[in-house]
Amino acid sequence: MVAANGIESLHKKHRGCFIKISNYTFVSYHSLDYIHYTLKKSPSTNVPIHRFNKDDIPFSVVELIETVPQSKTKKNTPHRHNFYEIFVFTKGGGKHMIDFKEYEIKANSLHFISPGMIHTIKRNSKCIGYVITFTDELYSIYQQQQLLFKINLYHNHQLPPIIEYKAKEFSFIHELINQLNVECNSSKFMRSELILSCLNTLLISANRKFTDQHQLQQPHLFVDERVQSFRKWLDQPINEKLLVSNLAKKLNVSVKKLSVMIKRHTGLSPMEHITNRLIIEAKRLLVNTEMSVKEVAFALFFEDPAYFGRFFRKHTSYTPQYFRNKMVKKYHT
Repeated sequence: MVAANGIESLHKKHRGCFIKISNYTFVSYHSLDYIHYTLKKSPSTNVPIHRFNKDDIPFSVVELIETVPQSKTKKNTPHRHNFYEIFVFTKGGGKHMIDFKEYEIKANSLHFISPGMIHTIKRNSKCIGYVITFTDELYSIYQQQQLLFKINLYHNHQLPPIIEYKAKEFSFIHELINQLNVECNSSKFMRSELILSCLNTLLISANRKFTDQHQLQQPHLFVDERVQSFRKWLDQPINEKLLVSNLAKKLNVSVKKLSVMIKRHTGLSPMEHITNRLIIEAKRLLVNTEMSVKEVAFALFFEDPAYFGRFFRKHTSYTPQYFRNKMVKKYHT
């Protein structure tokens, strides 16, 4: 077992897939057969990365139980993951910061965290629920990567990845969580397939509600491989100037054709996607590194730091330095 920041007690149940955590956050733990989180610093930032290493199936369900009041001296450090998470809150209370936007934790809600997102969660003592974690490997094993690309709640740099339900609607979600937990702790035939089936039901039903809630374009039955390549390219570490023409050349397709496909499948133009990605990465670098504003601009391949400042202010209403001071004071002091 790895010691975790602020964790007061950790209880294993059955074979280790279902774990109770008595605090408002968790940093690392080791279940008996299934999962091991390790903590590692990103080479380019001060943000801890929680990694998912599986012993059996790359999936886990964790119960969040009631806690003792949080000490003012304890800090919940912003961190990121290399896996997917779904926070299921059955009782609300507290705040959840996701990529520098703060959301109230409400009862009967789902919060979706994509790999790479920086987040920190502060639950009130009575706030309870579950955390579901899984990797894209789960979908690769069963050749269902297409489904993940159709879920608007993940890899979305524009809309809050949160859904709120009425109590009657939420009972269906609770039933799915219970079924997932049962399968996690079983060794029955085709256990993994049933877990994936329940997870898909949860993701698809949540995505329907999210799509209707935000009046988004319905995802296409088949997501073109070139659109998938665009999304993967966009979510990778930024090591070149983000130009659609660069990717179009690699994919041997015209910029116009690629742009039309992306707009048709996602509802946003490539430029809108790139802008959202640059703003998110700029925020991450400003808050979690000691790079100057000028260095952040160059790291994101802006040739003119003054233009970067205007670009950032246009899309956030803040100057880069003001945003940095505000967020550092809030989350790092």
